[in-house]
Amino acid sequence: DSPAFFTSRILFHYLLEAITMLLEGIPAAAIEEAAVNAGFAVSPLAVLDEISIPLMLHVYDQLPGLSSSQKRCYDYLSKLITAGRTGRKSGKGFYDYNASARTKHIWQDESLPVPVQQINKEIVQKRLLYIMALDSYRCLDEGVLKQPIDGDIGSVMGVGYAVQTGGVFAHIDEVGIQHFVNDCLSFNSFGEQWEVPSSL
Repeated sequence: DSPAFFTSRILFHYLLEAITMLLEGIPAAAIEEAAVNAGFAVSPLAVLDEISIPLMLHVYDQLPGLSSSQKRCYDYLSKLITAGRTGRKSGKGFYDYNASARTKHIWQDESLPVPVQQINKEIVQKRLLYIMALDSYRCLDEGVLKQPIDGDIGSVMGVGYAVQTGGVFAHIDEVGIQHFVNDCLSFNSFGEQWEVPSSL
């Protein structure tokens, strides 16, 4: 037993990493494109609009505490809600929606940092994939998951993790544990979410 159990918990990290990148100056379009190219069933900002941004904050409020990285994301989402950008149902969130034309376009938030000019698309994809795999390992380490196969099935069938990887643990195996750990450690500057358990 733990907050959000497994699938909701790793999805939460996927969504938060996307917001973290937005706040670093990585354009929303680049994040969404990277997620699709990485093989995710649905890109993170589109997911946030579908579930609604207030619901995301409600999930946040169930957590026992927030890291500084999570707090930054929380504050940004709160600002969007105050501005009336609550998601698809309201017609605006990370996307602007035209109900009659059934179209949507990514919204450009002028309050965000100046867009990063040189975007490493491979790093953006890795961060979205690896953050879910890393937290899946924490779930296994904490006993939330009893065996890796449950994580592989749950991540692909439950939350649309990139199917070609075989799931979160199959992906770590494919990459190689040492290489995976080294990459995660290289992402440490992006926030506490990248701390690697010593057991890994």
